[in-house]
Amino acid sequence: LRLGLTVGELDALASAAERTVRLGSFCTVFSKTEILSHLRNGEPVEGIVRGAFESVVERIVEMDPLDGLVVATGGVVAHNPTIVEIITERLGREVIVPEAPQFTGALGAALTARSLDDRNRANGKG
Repeated sequence: LRLGLTVGELDALASAAERTVRLGSFCTVFSKTEILSHLRNGEPVEGIVRGAFESVVERIVEMDPLDGLVVATGGVVAHNPTIVEIITERLGREVIVPEAPQFTGALGAALTARSLDDRNRANGKG
């Protein structure tokens, strides 16, 4: 499905939704069909996007109840703060988002590489 929207525009639409259009499909192919059906029926794009965001959060929580401290990272979090709001609402507690969450994976890889390099140097291998 191509609406010609950027990731940031999706977040703005979801944030502006007056109501959520529920999506029930687990499969992306069926979700696409369901979204097209909602669009053809005149449902607002904002509500459909919000429904897609809520559907993603529901799938996450179904896979893992997210007990304890929740830290959200990655590009999705960086560009879609509405998803963090939905997760917070769904869990009923704070979700921590680090500064520049889109870079946490790269930062972790760099720290691991540095640690391995330091260890190799200490063992005379570097």
